[in-house]
Amino acid sequence: MATEKKVNKKSNKWLIIVSISVLHILIIIKLFGFYISDKLPLGFLVELVAYGLYFVMLVVTFVVFLRLRNRKNLMLFLLHIIVLLMLMFIPFAKISTLIEFKLYHTEMENVIDMVQLGKIELKLSENGLLKLPEEYQYLSNGGGEIIVNKSATKFFFYSYRGLLDNFQGFYYSVDNYSGPDSLVDSYRSIENIDEHWFFITS
Repeated sequence: MATEKKVNKKSNKWLIIVSISVLHILIIIKLFGFYISDKLPLGFLVELVAYGLYFVMLVVTFVVFLRLRNRKNLMLFLLHIIVLLMLMFIPFAKISTLIEFKLYHTEMENVIDMVQLGKIELKLSENGLLKLPEEYQYLSNGGGEIIVNKSATKFFFYSYRGLLDNFQGFYYSVDNYSGPDSLVDSYRSIENIDEHWFFITS
């Protein structure tokens, strides 16, 4: 009996450690997923794995609570429920977008200035994409390319670039607002996030 209690206590300790670790990782991914997807090969899979682990731990903590029925396991299960509610009602996507913009805003404007001054040659591909120099490619996800019009007054930096037509990113217009219709094919929403800057989702 004493041995069984000792095993249960040790198992419970690891359950708590793993659960809390998974919850922390999931929230970090929700806030900094843009960085992970850009820096890691198949980075989008990291979020899928984190979600998978979370739901596994949610079920495990519930089963353990039903089996042991102690206060510690109840609190652990409730913690998972609280995180689930946070994921449902806290606008992590919007928060993540603002974090990404604050991190890269100055560098993106530097790139725009260099293109307009000719320090970065405006050599566009057939589909209107400009390949950034290697040191600036981290500013646009999915290959380090941005969309620029020929007069260099409109710029689009990819925050997310899907395999098909889905994308999202930061749109800059010199005249503060001039629709991106001539720059990107289609978009679902556009939101002003700063002077000259908008966030576009397809």
